[in-house]
Amino acid sequence: MGKPTYTCDVVVLRKKRLKESDLILDCLKDDGSRLDLVARGALKPTNPFAARLDLFGACRCIVAPGRSLDVVTEARFVNAHENLRTDIRQSAAALPILEALDKTAQPDLPVPRLFEMTCTALDHAAAVDAERVPAVTVAFLLKLAALLGFRPRLDECIECGRPVKSEQDWTRISFLDGGAVCDSCAMHYETVRIQETTVAWARFLLMSTFNDIARTSIDVRATFDALDFARRWLAANAGVRLKSVDFLFSSGLF
Repeated sequence: MGKPTYTCDVVVLRKKRLKESDLILDCLKDDGSRLDLVARGALKPTNPFAARLDLFGACRCIVAPGRSLDVVTEARFVNAHENLRTDIRQSAAALPILEALDKTAQPDLPVPRLFEMTCTALDHAAAVDAERVPAVTVAFLLKLAALLGFRPRLDECIECGRPVKSEQDWTRISFLDGGAVCDSCAMHYETVRIQETTVAWARFLLMSTFNDIARTSIDVRATFDALDFARRWLAANAGVRLKSVDFLFSSGLF
């Protein structure tokens, strides 16, 4: 007797063609783990999977266990996040969320609160104007790093624990060792100088709720400086390099 089907909520992170009409879906499962699924016939024009199992979509699926990959038998939208699928600027700005998850989520390794945080971030990214989506993305990337155990320390020196008070317009940051470094301890670390305004925005985006971030006015240049900070932080601490962020910087969309 075969194993019984089960129901789960997923967010589709990436799609890959399998044979002529089938898809492999890289998904984030509702327990925060990664789940790869097969959608049989999803590429056929008459198959409803083509629309329901799309990038950015949060879906409730009925899944049948398979030999190597489980198979989606039914799917319905919980939230389609339509603007992220149809507006090129919003889609490009939110894509690093999916790529970061695709590169960090692991099979059979639940991460509490990750699925809920992802859905909240996508809800806000789909609801705000395109110019505000990058700020939501930066906040998600920094919060993801914190959830995975790589939280940046931006207020206190990572060596002596004293508050970092910069008399200049920049702060010493060690991406490899965990965050801010005061002048007295700088000789012990490899640091780079980051504009104090960038550090302040990174601190705000890390600590604030997505509701607060959606209501905050942050200009495009400051957002992209903070995005570069988040990109470098994930690369140094989680070994994650995001091609979608590189595209954002070179695309001219913002």
